[in-house]
Amino acid sequence: FERADAEFAKAIALDPESTTARENRALVLQSWGNALVDQGQAAAALERYDTALMLIPGSADLLDDRGRALVALGRLDQAIDAFRQAVRLAPSNADLHFNLGAVLAKTGRRDEAIEEFRRVLAIDATRDDARLAIRTLGG
Repeated sequence: FERADAEFAKAIALDPESTTARENRALVLQSWGNALVDQGQAAAALERYDTALMLIPGSADLLDDRGRALVALGRLDQAIDAFRQAVRLAPSNADLHFNLGAVLAKTGRRDEAIEEFRRVLAIDATRDDARLAIRTLGG
């Protein structure tokens, strides 16, 4: 990951307007961040996601990954903010609503969590995980 990141950083330095180089570097950083989260290194992953978001700030996927890293670090209010931004960018993505609902439930925001899980079901009625979450929360 490190070498690919360095190469795309060089490409961006040569042509700062290159959308392709920016997107490719962001993809490398995202993949690197995901690998770091899998290795239990959420803080290092968060750095990669934040750098990637500077390159492509409107990425719901990156915001989702950022939110998951923040949850791993116990920074739940910041995770909620990241997931809410992601949902605003991709409101029809059931996974984003589920992730937001899960962290809202973790922070005791029961009614908001249930609403997010209902949104999941409105988008994808086959999501048994959302149905179970609503039942678990007493909704």
